[in-house]
Parts: sequence; structure tokens; C-alpha cells
Amino acid sequence: MNRILVSIAAGAFLSLLMFAPSACGKRNRAPVIHSLDASFETVAINEWDQLWVDVVEPDGDTMGYEWSCSRGTMYFPGPDEGAMDWKAPSSAGIDTVAVVVTDEHGASASKNRVITVTD
Repeated sequence: MNRILVSIAAGAFLSLLMFAPSACGKRNRAPVIHSLDASFETVAINEWDQLWVDVVEPDGDTMGYEWSCSRGTMYFPGPDEGAMDWKAPSSAGIDTVAVVVTDEHGASASKNRVITVTD
């Protein structure tokens, strides 16, 4: 009889562990990027374009931004890293600008944008 009672108690305890909320609280959710927009889809060589990301952090966490580009030069005019200026390269082609947005817990989202550079 004691063994059955111990087995039932252990099973109930394990069930509580499996279905109880995390001790750290709710799960962290990644930022959600709605869009990566640009002032222009086509830019002449050596001209400037502005890009900005429309992003929401569902948990209200602080976010960091990591921008990259296949060619050209990036410039960050102010404290808002959610926007940047991009100078097209000195030759025509198809270029990609990308952003990765990461919250303070390491969850991230990314988005790319293609920009055509013309002569």
C-alpha cells in the first residue's frame, strides 16, 4: 500500500513540474519586423537613400539593431538605430541592405531589402 501511495505522489509531483509555469516567468518572444522600408527602390550611383525598420517587441524588451549591406556605405545620423542612411556604391548593380533586430534576451528577427543602383 505504501508503494502505491508513493508512486501516485511521485506521479502527481512530476505532472506538476511538467505543467507548472516556468520559474523565470513567461517565455521571451522575438521582435516582429513588419517591414524594412526605403525612401527609394532605385538610386543613382553615389546617391543617398534612407532606410528604416518597422518593428515591434511584443514583450516590451529593449532592442538592438545590426545593419549590413552588400555594397555602399552606411551612416547612422542619430540615436535611433532603427533608421539609417545608405550611400549607393560608385557602380550600377543590385544591392541588398539587411537588418537584424535582437531583444535583450537574445531573440531576434531579420529582414532584407533589395535596392537597384543605376548609372
